Amino acid sequence: MFKVVEQKGFIAQSEFFADQVINHGIPVNRDMVRDILQDVLTTFPDVKMTPLNIVAEGDWVVAHCMISGTHKGIGLSPFVHEGLLEGVPPTGKSFKTRHIPDRRTLGRPQ
Repeated sequence: MFKVVEQKGFIAQSEFFADQVINHGIPVNRDMVRDILQDVLTTFPDVKMTPLNIVAEGDWVVAHCMISGTHKGIGLSPFVHEGLLEGVPPTGKSFKTRHIPDRRTLGRPQ
């Protein structure tokens, strides 16, 4: 997934989601995931997600990542950042934090 994101861009990771997933406790489909990722990219156009460690067992993959970016756009989605940046004008401030996305590989598109 990280190689695809590097080649095709941040939103390309949506290709690795199943048709129906749970995103922070909310059921969403792949199109909604794509919209969420687009909102992250709009809010942080220089967003980067770098893998630090990746663990796979059975049909689960968990990645420990560093994610960073600069607040240069206005977020519109209430599902991104728990809605905290929805409608907030760009601050120009950068962030860098650890992030742990997980993917159940069973049933994901090939």
